[in-house]
Amino acid sequence: MAVLILTCRCGQQMKVPEHALGKTGTCVGCGLRLKITKKNTQAPKPEPWALPVPKERLPASPLPEPTDSDPLPENEHEEPQEAKQGQERAKPAATLEAEGKGVVTMIQWQKIWVTVAIVVIGVVVTCLFSVVDYRGSRTAERTSHPIREPARSLAKPSRDVVVKGGLSHFVLDEDVYDAPVKTQVRLEILVSGQVSKPALETLLRSLYSSTRQRRGFKFHESPTHIFIYAYTSRDHAESGMGQWIAMLSRKGENAEPEIDMNDRQLSQVGARPEERFGLSEAKRKQIFSEIVKAEDRAEKEAEAKYPLSDPSRPGDSESFLRKVERYSALKEKLNEKYNDELAAQYGLTRQQLDEVGMEGMIKDWPFPRY
Repeated sequence: MAVLILTCRCGQQMKVPEHALGKTGTCVGCGLRLKITKKNTQAPKPEPWALPVPKERLPASPLPEPTDSDPLPENEHEEPQEAKQGQERAKPAATLEAEGKGVVTMIQWQKIWVTVAIVVIGVVVTCLFSVVDYRGSRTAERTSHPIREPARSLAKPSRDVVVKGGLSHFVLDEDVYDAPVKTQVRLEILVSGQVSKPALETLLRSLYSSTRQRRGFKFHESPTHIFIYAYTSRDHAESGMGQWIAMLSRKGENAEPEIDMNDRQLSQVGARPEERFGLSEAKRKQIFSEIVKAEDRAEKEAEAKYPLSDPSRPGDSESFLRKVERYSALKEKLNEKYNDELAAQYGLTRQQLDEVGMEGMIKDWPFPRY
């Protein structure tokens, strides 16, 4: 099964299977939900021990010639092969025949240890990372990872509506990750009422304080990593695009919490819906969602016709560039076609449709669920 390296905006890198492309996952470093695409993934670089050893560096006969499927690993702590070859040529043929079996045995043991190392590394990597939500599903389908279990005897946050200072909230989702490397708690909350920067900051710090007091974890006394995301609607929370209005993050046992605000959403708090192009704001939000879906559709169809190979493989760089050009041209052509159809469907010009798309980006309207 092909494996890709997924890089989050926080710098965290994770290994995911190639079939996870187009799906949505949660970063194990910062807890952010992100879509797995070719833009934020790359093929892993081959490890030095995985490269085949040139045949000219192998000892002289009577040793058997290695095959491509059975490469001979080099031991960097042994003396250079060139020196060994010189020594082998200086030995009598009878001595070489007597040593032949011993050398083959060493090679076999090297293969066994390399195989064991590969298995151990694979198990460790599998334990550190998990594959995340399938598109359109809020239930995470995880692969094996370090011990992931709800902490015992925890005072879990209430899922009832709580009102403080005119700002009400309740917990949409909670995720606890308890492993030797870290104990992480991630909360997603829905806020309403008198939404403002001061009120959001007060709420996030209050939830952070209560989360820090939680005990009963297996590997750490209290959470070492805490992430709290505040959303103004379920659609924003379920889009998988990180469309929070405010968030608090604490990355590390000795780190201080940091709070970020989404100014685009804050600027829309209390704003009255307006009508444009003869369409209500609710209708324009629906059109914005269809614009995004049309772009995704064009991207998938273009990629199906011109699948992109790995540019790092020998001989693939030129064909990769040609495929990228064809893929980009087809994607743009299909996107224009589907947008023309959308504009005609809602009685809009292409310019008006583009303005609806720009309005959705500026006001941070919910993206369609992945």
